[in-house]
Amino acid sequence: MNIARMLCVPLGLLLLLWAGQEVLVHHLQSAPTSLYPPLKESLDRLTPQLKGTHEWKWDTADARRIEACEKSRAGQLKLIDFIPETFLLRYYDCVSQPLSVSVSLVHSEKGLDRRHHPEICLADVQGWREEPESRRLVTLATAAGTLETPQLQRFRFRARDLSQPVYTVYYWHYTVKAHDAQELSALQVFNGLFKQAPPSVSVQVWLAIPLDQLDRRPERESLVESSFLPALDRELRERHLPAKVRMQSDRIVMGLNR
Repeated sequence: MNIARMLCVPLGLLLLLWAGQEVLVHHLQSAPTSLYPPLKESLDRLTPQLKGTHEWKWDTADARRIEACEKSRAGQLKLIDFIPETFLLRYYDCVSQPLSVSVSLVHSEKGLDRRHHPEICLADVQGWREEPESRRLVTLATAAGTLETPQLQRFRFRARDLSQPVYTVYYWHYTVKAHDAQELSALQVFNGLFKQAPPSVSVQVWLAIPLDQLDRRPERESLVESSFLPALDRELRERHLPAKVRMQSDRIVMGLNR
């Protein structure tokens, strides 16, 4: 009899702990699978025509460029150790000026797209040489109405073959912010944020400057920065990205899949 009484208390505590655990698990599982909103529309459906202070077009009938994009895309995917939701490469031509840019968009629901960075893809992998004195932050002309000051990182690289053009590369990424989950408890929110890194979209815009036209580089960079970059940012925000995103240009440390 005494033994039975002695066991009642610890058994009762174990039962309460088990019941509490079940209630906690049910509470956490009742929250949404993800606290982050999805993209409004897949990046694969990026418009072939962008309008800023100038008009820019992607020629959907240019088989040579499409093949070049796919070949480059396949090569870059081999160097990263994740499978993105979307990896898009395109060329856009300025309608009124003899100027072209290439665009790379990478979307990852786990934020792994940020491993696709110019310093990694060009300097670390391909051995291209950066002109560090030319690196600077660029503020978009359309940023005045936002709650933050969007900053893009500008790089200049030279390929190993010094006869090749000099490349100006613009890089930034959008990090998706979590829903305003007022109906969720603090514990549910913490658990959701702990389980999943924020989704994000990384962007690279490349501008090739032939060696015999380096004196026109400032003029061409200015056109891209004042026209193409704001048009691309506006298109992504209006048609593809969730309403709340954070725009930055920092890089993360990663290993390479060689």
